[in-house]
Amino acid sequence: MNIRQTAIYNSAGKRDKNIIPLKIQAKGNKSAEILIYDDIGEDYYGGIGAKSFARELNALGDIDEIDLRINSAGGNVFDGVAIYNTLAKHKAHVTVNIDGMALSIASIIAMAGDTINMADNAMFMIHDPWGFAVGNAAQLREQADLMDTIKSNLVGTYAKKTGMENDKIGDLMTQETWMTADEALAFGFIDHITDAKIEKLAAQFDPKRFKNVPQDFLKTVDDAARPNLSNRKYTMARLNKVAMQNRPGRER
Repeated sequence: MNIRQTAIYNSAGKRDKNIIPLKIQAKGNKSAEILIYDDIGEDYYGGIGAKSFARELNALGDIDEIDLRINSAGGNVFDGVAIYNTLAKHKAHVTVNIDGMALSIASIIAMAGDTINMADNAMFMIHDPWGFAVGNAAQLREQADLMDTIKSNLVGTYAKKTGMENDKIGDLMTQETWMTADEALAFGFIDHITDAKIEKLAAQFDPKRFKNVPQDFLKTVDDAARPNLSNRKYTMARLNKVAMQNRPGRER
């Protein structure tokens, strides 16, 4: 059995053996299971990068079935789009299972599924891309134009799956729309609702990253998955991570 996985570190800076952010596992009969359980975009502190994702997937060789399981709060838009494209162009039939959350750019990755399932206690969220810019007026306008171009591309991906009008999807993104499984099904983002596999949605999740987080959803998030702001070492690490990632194309 071929199992490839990366490690994740907890708030104390120690490797957490109970959380596997990315696992790509050959299951026999030319099939594979992929778990995306972390932020999208790889850096010193972790995350799932497009380059490493493609490398690990290609290392599995000839496969016909991919079971992709997602529990991610999103991350870097360019890494997410690249992962989506890697899956979309793969010859294998891709079945997506949203186990906990598919937020922000993680929801785009979910659109790569030929069949998309969502657990009845999971959450799906789409919003406008954003980033930071420094410079003169012309440079700031250029950054704004880039954000508009990125949004247009994301809208096209959602529209391809849902069949909704682009303007409607654009409005949902601007509103930062959070969806239950029933709502995601009604909009056409998913195909089926499945029974919950996990009770606590243990992903790397910080509610302050978003503006419209439903309070009921917060009750389902494992406290261990939230940042421990009392730990100075961890707090500084996260601040450094944010500083490194707040660049054009970062969707958080």
